[in-house]
Amino acid sequence: MKNYEVRVQQLNRIKFFSFLKLSIFIVIFVILLFGGYFLLKYLEKREIIHGLIYFVSLYFALITILIVLSAFLYALRLNKIYLDEYKKIFLNECKLEEIYLLDNNIIINQERDNYLKKIFFLKKFYYLEAYSDATSERSFDIYLVRYNDHVKTGYGMIFISEFNVATNFFFQICDEEVYAKKYYENEALNAYGFASYSLSDNFYIYASGNKIYDFMDNGGIKSFIEIDNYFNHKINLVFDDEHLLLFVKDLKMTFVDGIFHRVSSEIFEKKILSMRSFHEKMFALIRNVENVFISKDGSSDNQVE
Repeated sequence: MKNYEVRVQQLNRIKFFSFLKLSIFIVIFVILLFGGYFLLKYLEKREIIHGLIYFVSLYFALITILIVLSAFLYALRLNKIYLDEYKKIFLNECKLEEIYLLDNNIIINQERDNYLKKIFFLKKFYYLEAYSDATSERSFDIYLVRYNDHVKTGYGMIFISEFNVATNFFFQICDEEVYAKKYYENEALNAYGFASYSLSDNFYIYASGNKIYDFMDNGGIKSFIEIDNYFNHKINLVFDDEHLLLFVKDLKMTFVDGIFHRVSSEIFEKKILSMRSFHEKMFALIRNVENVFISKDGSSDNQVE
């Protein structure tokens, strides 16, 4: 077990100074409130504000609301600063573990977004955060999204890996009976079964050719099941020519916790271990796709059957 106490101390230090700033902020407003109160009492004794009880009450009501609202907005700002620092610390630690998770800017690509909406049957979705994960050979993009799928609104994750090789093949594996496509290259997609009867009731698979059996028999299904177990939410895996895409539904996943959450060495370690497991499972899936559909020289290794 690796000791993450140094990282935790950094986070607690940031948290301490954040709460200190918030406390000072609140104290200043409380001083203003009581200062106004004593001033009004003084003026009342001098009969300067005789009969202005309504305005005095309104003054204190407004000041109280201002204190609460200002404290809330300032707490949100401090939480945002804390999250940004936490993310930097977490990503740096991932890098030390040879997990090259990067925080990306959200770039709107209308063509890509329309394709994602079509392939995953989404009415609309919004990007919340964007990341990428990479090895020396491959990479994939991670998008945390809020979506509407014509039935409900929810949070989810979209993963995209590109091979830059036209494989002329399509397959879909999911744990609910939905069709990303019914035809590929003007040919109807076929439904395929699993060697294990227990799996046949849990997953559905559609593909454009029998080469899908090579993928299933060479670790592909094992990789898919491990990812499905990792998320424990409905997932939809699509391989479309040179794009490998994964959509996880009803999952609001964050890599870091807010300022009001407890932080400890054990919690931080669980996050790193979870990220490592996720990293390994995703790249195992990518390698399985590559081994079956792309030859060693980087060209397509598929013959449509």
